[in-house]
Amino acid sequence: MSTITILNGKKILPNNFNHSLINKTNYNITLLGPANISFLYKEKYTADNDLILLDITSNIDLEKLITFYSNSKVKIGVIISDDEVVHLAPLLRLDIDGYFHADMDVNEIVSGIDLIEKGYTYVHPELTIMLHQEYLRLYNTIRHRPEGLLTPREWHVLAEISKGHSNEIIAANLSISDKTVKNHVTSVLRKLNVKDRTNAMLVAVKNGWL
Repeated sequence: MSTITILNGKKILPNNFNHSLINKTNYNITLLGPANISFLYKEKYTADNDLILLDITSNIDLEKLITFYSNSKVKIGVIISDDEVVHLAPLLRLDIDGYFHADMDVNEIVSGIDLIEKGYTYVHPELTIMLHQEYLRLYNTIRHRPEGLLTPREWHVLAEISKGHSNEIIAANLSISDKTVKNHVTSVLRKLNVKDRTNAMLVAVKNGWL
Protein backbone atom coordinates (compact mmCIF):
# COMPACT_ATOMS: atom_id res chain seq x y z
CA MET A 1 0.00 0.00 0.00
CA SER A 2 1.89 3.03 -1.23
CA THR A 3 -0.53 5.77 -2.33
CA ILE A 4 -2.50 7.49 0.41
CA THR A 5 -4.76 10.54 0.45
CA ILE A 6 -5.42 12.29 3.76
CA LEU A 7 -8.47 14.55 4.00
CA ASN A 8 -7.89 17.03 6.80
CA GLY A 9 -10.80 18.45 8.79
CA LYS A 10 -11.62 21.69 10.53
CA LYS A 11 -9.17 20.87 13.30
CA ILE A 12 -5.45 20.64 12.59
CA LEU A 13 -4.15 17.11 13.08
CA PRO A 14 -1.07 16.74 15.30
CA ASN A 15 2.15 17.14 13.32
CA ASN A 16 3.17 13.56 14.04
CA PHE A 17 0.28 12.24 11.94
CA ASN A 18 0.61 13.99 8.59
CA HIS A 19 4.23 15.10 8.69
CA SER A 20 5.61 11.86 10.08
CA LEU A 21 3.94 9.90 7.30
CA ILE A 22 5.39 12.27 4.71
CA ASN A 23 8.89 12.54 6.16
CA LYS A 24 9.45 9.10 7.68
CA THR A 25 7.80 6.67 5.26
CA ASN A 26 7.93 5.84 1.57
CA TYR A 27 4.20 6.36 1.05
CA ASN A 28 3.07 8.68 -1.72
CA ILE A 29 0.97 11.12 0.34
CA THR A 30 -1.59 13.63 -0.94
CA LEU A 31 -3.08 16.11 1.54
CA LEU A 32 -6.52 17.60 0.90
CA GLY A 33 -8.53 20.15 2.85
CA PRO A 34 -12.31 20.23 3.49
CA ALA A 35 -12.74 22.48 0.44
CA ASN A 36 -11.34 19.72 -1.78
CA ILE A 37 -13.78 16.94 -0.86
CA SER A 38 -15.07 16.85 -4.46
CA PHE A 39 -11.64 15.66 -5.61
CA LEU A 40 -12.28 12.32 -3.93
CA TYR A 41 -15.06 11.61 -6.41
CA LYS A 42 -12.83 12.01 -9.44
CA GLU A 43 -11.81 8.94 -11.42
CA LYS A 44 -8.13 9.67 -10.73
CA TYR A 45 -8.57 8.87 -7.04
CA THR A 46 -10.39 5.59 -7.61
CA ALA A 47 -7.63 4.51 -9.98
CA ASP A 48 -4.54 5.75 -8.14
CA ASN A 49 -5.32 5.50 -4.43
CA ASP A 50 -4.75 2.57 -2.12
CA LEU A 51 -6.05 4.22 1.05
CA ILE A 52 -8.03 7.35 1.92
CA LEU A 53 -7.76 8.60 5.51
CA LEU A 54 -10.50 11.00 6.55
CA ASP A 55 -10.51 13.34 9.51
CA ILE A 56 -14.13 13.04 10.68
CA THR A 57 -14.29 16.81 11.29
CA SER A 58 -14.04 17.33 7.51
CA ASN A 59 -17.87 17.28 7.14
CA ILE A 60 -17.72 14.60 4.45
CA ASP A 61 -20.71 12.31 3.90
CA LEU A 62 -19.04 9.02 4.79
CA GLU A 63 -21.89 6.81 3.66
CA LYS A 64 -21.85 8.44 0.23
CA LEU A 65 -18.07 8.10 -0.08
CA ILE A 66 -18.07 4.45 1.02
CA THR A 67 -20.77 3.67 -1.55
CA PHE A 68 -18.76 5.47 -4.24
CA TYR A 69 -15.66 3.35 -3.54
CA SER A 70 -17.48 0.10 -2.80
CA ASN A 71 -16.48 -1.50 -6.10
CA SER A 72 -12.88 -0.32 -6.06
CA LYS A 73 -9.68 -1.49 -4.39
CA VAL A 74 -9.48 1.70 -2.33
CA LYS A 75 -9.59 1.27 1.45
CA ILE A 76 -11.25 3.86 3.71
CA GLY A 77 -9.99 4.87 7.15
CA VAL A 78 -11.09 7.56 9.61
CA ILE A 79 -9.02 9.67 11.99
CA ILE A 80 -10.63 10.36 15.36
CA SER A 81 -9.52 12.59 18.23
CA ASP A 82 -10.52 12.33 21.89
CA ASP A 83 -13.07 15.11 21.36
CA GLU A 84 -14.80 13.18 18.58
CA VAL A 85 -14.96 9.75 20.24
CA VAL A 86 -18.72 10.11 20.87
CA HIS A 87 -19.14 9.53 17.13
CA LEU A 88 -17.14 6.29 17.15
CA ALA A 89 -20.04 3.93 17.86
CA PRO A 90 -22.11 5.10 14.84
CA LEU A 91 -19.00 4.95 12.64
CA LEU A 92 -18.45 1.29 13.52
CA ARG A 93 -21.70 0.47 11.72
CA LEU A 94 -20.20 1.65 8.45
CA ASP A 95 -17.97 -0.40 6.16
CA ILE A 96 -14.74 1.34 7.20
CA ASP A 97 -11.37 -0.39 7.02
CA GLY A 98 -9.48 1.49 9.73
CA TYR A 99 -10.07 3.65 12.81
CA PHE A 100 -7.00 5.75 13.60
CA HIS A 101 -6.37 7.97 16.62
CA ALA A 102 -5.17 11.51 15.90
CA ASP A 103 -2.28 11.22 18.38
CA MET A 104 -0.76 8.03 16.97
CA ASP A 105 2.97 7.94 16.32
CA VAL A 106 4.32 7.00 12.92
CA ASN A 107 5.08 3.37 13.83
CA GLU A 108 1.50 2.83 15.01
CA ILE A 109 0.14 4.43 11.85
CA VAL A 110 2.29 2.20 9.64
CA SER A 111 1.25 -0.91 11.62
CA GLY A 112 -2.40 0.03 11.16
CA ILE A 113 -1.96 0.57 7.44
CA ASP A 114 -0.17 -2.78 7.13
CA LEU A 115 -3.10 -4.57 8.81
CA ILE A 116 -5.57 -2.91 6.45
CA GLU A 117 -3.42 -3.96 3.49
CA LYS A 118 -3.64 -7.56 4.72
CA GLY A 119 -7.43 -7.39 4.74
CA TYR A 120 -8.05 -6.72 8.42
CA THR A 121 -10.10 -3.93 10.00
CA TYR A 122 -7.81 -1.82 12.17
CA VAL A 123 -8.97 -0.14 15.41
CA HIS A 124 -6.40 1.75 17.48
CA PRO A 125 -6.20 0.37 21.07
CA GLU A 126 -6.96 3.79 22.58
CA LEU A 127 -10.20 3.90 20.63
CA THR A 128 -11.29 0.46 21.88
CA ILE A 129 -11.03 1.73 25.46
CA MET A 130 -13.04 4.83 24.59
CA LEU A 131 -15.56 2.74 22.67
CA HIS A 132 -16.12 0.55 25.72
CA GLN A 133 -16.69 3.62 27.90
CA GLU A 134 -19.08 5.05 25.32
CA TYR A 135 -20.90 1.72 25.11
CA LEU A 136 -21.45 1.67 28.87
CA ARG A 137 -22.75 5.23 28.76
CA LEU A 138 -25.09 4.45 25.86
CA TYR A 139 -26.27 1.16 27.41
CA ASN A 140 -27.42 2.90 30.57
CA THR A 141 -29.54 5.19 28.40
CA ILE A 142 -30.67 2.89 25.63
CA ARG A 143 -32.05 0.19 27.92
CA HIS A 144 -34.76 2.66 29.03
CA ARG A 145 -35.80 3.50 25.49
CA PRO A 146 -38.97 1.92 24.05
CA GLU A 147 -38.02 -0.74 21.55
CA GLY A 148 -38.96 0.03 17.98
CA LEU A 149 -40.01 3.65 18.57
CA LEU A 150 -37.07 5.10 16.63
CA THR A 151 -34.30 3.64 14.51
CA PRO A 152 -30.73 3.72 15.93
CA ARG A 153 -29.86 6.61 13.62
CA GLU A 154 -32.97 8.53 14.70
CA TRP A 155 -31.94 8.14 18.35
CA HIS A 156 -28.58 9.65 17.43
CA VAL A 157 -30.33 12.56 15.69
CA LEU A 158 -32.61 13.07 18.70
CA ALA A 159 -29.56 13.19 20.97
CA GLU A 160 -28.04 15.84 18.71
CA ILE A 161 -31.28 17.82 18.72
CA SER A 162 -31.26 17.78 22.52
CA LYS A 163 -27.88 19.53 22.43
CA GLY A 164 -29.39 22.37 20.40
CA HIS A 165 -27.42 21.50 17.29
CA SER A 166 -28.48 22.73 13.86
CA ASN A 167 -28.97 20.36 10.93
CA GLU A 168 -25.58 21.37 9.56
CA ILE A 169 -23.81 20.50 12.80
CA ILE A 170 -25.75 17.24 13.15
CA ALA A 171 -24.74 16.31 9.61
CA ALA A 172 -21.09 16.96 10.43
CA ASN A 173 -21.20 15.10 13.75
CA LEU A 174 -22.91 12.02 12.31
CA SER A 175 -21.08 12.11 8.96
CA ILE A 176 -24.28 12.25 6.93
CA SER A 177 -25.74 14.81 4.51
CA ASP A 178 -27.97 17.75 5.46
CA LYS A 179 -30.79 16.21 3.43
CA THR A 180 -30.51 12.96 5.38
CA VAL A 181 -30.62 14.89 8.66
CA LYS A 182 -33.78 16.71 7.56
CA ASN A 183 -35.44 13.40 6.72
CA HIS A 184 -34.49 11.94 10.10
CA VAL A 185 -35.71 15.03 11.99
CA THR A 186 -39.06 14.89 10.17
CA SER A 187 -39.38 11.20 11.02
CA VAL A 188 -38.49 11.77 14.68
CA LEU A 189 -41.08 14.53 15.07
CA ARG A 190 -43.74 12.38 13.43
CA LYS A 191 -43.00 9.31 15.55
CA LEU A 192 -42.94 11.30 18.78
CA ASN A 193 -46.12 13.14 17.72
CA VAL A 194 -44.64 16.58 18.34
CA LYS A 195 -44.57 19.71 16.23
CA ASP A 196 -41.03 20.92 16.75
CA ARG A 197 -37.52 20.03 17.92
CA THR A 198 -37.93 21.58 21.37
CA ASN A 199 -40.91 19.38 22.17
CA ALA A 200 -39.09 16.34 20.83
CA MET A 201 -36.28 17.04 23.29
CA LEU A 202 -38.75 17.55 26.16
CA VAL A 203 -40.48 14.24 25.45
CA ALA A 204 -37.14 12.44 25.41
CA VAL A 205 -35.89 14.05 28.62
CA LYS A 206 -39.15 13.54 30.52
CA ASN A 207 -39.11 9.84 29.61
CA GLY A 208 -35.47 9.40 30.55
CA TRP A 209 -34.37 8.54 27.02
CA LEU A 210 -31.52 11.07 26.98
